[in-house]
Amino acid sequence: MNYKCKEKFRNFALLMDIQALKNKYDIIGNDPALNEALETAIKFAPTDLSVLIQGESGVGKESFARITSILHARTPACSL
Repeated sequence: MNYKCKEKFRNFALLMDIQALKNKYDIIGNDPALNEALETAIKFAPTDLSVLIQGESGVGKESFARITSILHARTPACSL
């Protein structure tokens, strides 16, 4: 990850709190487990690790996939 992308991600993570993420990606709920899952998604998104998102049908797995995809270092121009 180049320096500009790292800096963009760092600033993004600092400025965008969990509630803002929920609003942006239409995630509803305030359960501590949900917040922890979102924090984990933000934490691992810029890495090259593979992530397996599991859950029942209709629980919002696609939202987590979108978050990690958009925040990933390989996203063109690190667009946030």
